[in-house]
Amino acid sequence: MMLQSIWDQLDEIFGPILHPIFDPVFAALQDASLRSMLLSAIIWSFLVIGGLVFLVYEGRVFVGFVTGSKIAPLPPAVSSKSTSKTRTQSESARLRKTSAEKSKQEGQERESKVQASGVRVSAKMKKSREAVLLTVTVHNGSDSKIDMVVVDIDLPAGVDAAIGSFRMQRLGSILAGQSESKEFLLNVRGGDLSQIGGYVEFLGASYEVSKIPLPAIEVGT
Repeated sequence: MMLQSIWDQLDEIFGPILHPIFDPVFAALQDASLRSMLLSAIIWSFLVIGGLVFLVYEGRVFVGFVTGSKIAPLPPAVSSKSTSKTRTQSESARLRKTSAEKSKQEGQERESKVQASGVRVSAKMKKSREAVLLTVTVHNGSDSKIDMVVVDIDLPAGVDAAIGSFRMQRLGSILAGQSESKEFLLNVRGGDLSQIGGYVEFLGASYEVSKIPLPAIEVGT
C-alpha cells in the first residue's frame, strides 16, 4: 500500500509532464506493423554497417580474389607505443648532439682564451736511477702575472708517484715573462709512459681560471 501510495504521488507530480510525452510513444509501440518496421530497420542497419566494415578491411582482398590479381597487404599500423619510443629516441639523439656541440664550442672558447693568455706548458722526461723524472715547465708569456698555478698529472696503471713525490704540486705565482718548473719522480712497473696526462691550472689577470692540458712529453737521456 505504501509503495502504491508513493507511485501515486509521483504520478500526481510528474504525470502532467511525462504523460503527454510518453503516452503517444507507448500507443505507437502497441501497433504490430510499427514494431515490425522498427525491427526490420534495426536489422538492415546492422547489415549495412557490417558490409561497410567488410569493404574497408577486406575489400582489397575480395577484389583481388574476384579479378585474380595479387593484392599487396596493407602495412601494419604503427602502434602509439612504437611511435612514442621513436620520438623519445629522436629527442634524446637531438639533445646529445646539442650537448656535444655545446661542449665542443666551450672547449674551443677555452682553448682560444688560453692561447690568447700567452701561457705555455712543456714536459720532459728522463731516466733517474731506478725511477723516471718528469719535469713540467710553465712559461708566463702574458703581460701580467698569473696566480695559483697548479700542476696535476694523471698516471696510468703501472706508473706511480715515488715516495715523497706528489701527483699535484703548486707553483704559486709566476711573473710576466718568467718560467717555473716542477719535478715528479715516478716509479714504473710495466705502465705505458706515453699515457701520462694531466693539466696546468692558473688564475689569470681577469680572475678567470684557465686549464692547459699537459702536452706531449719529450723523452731525454
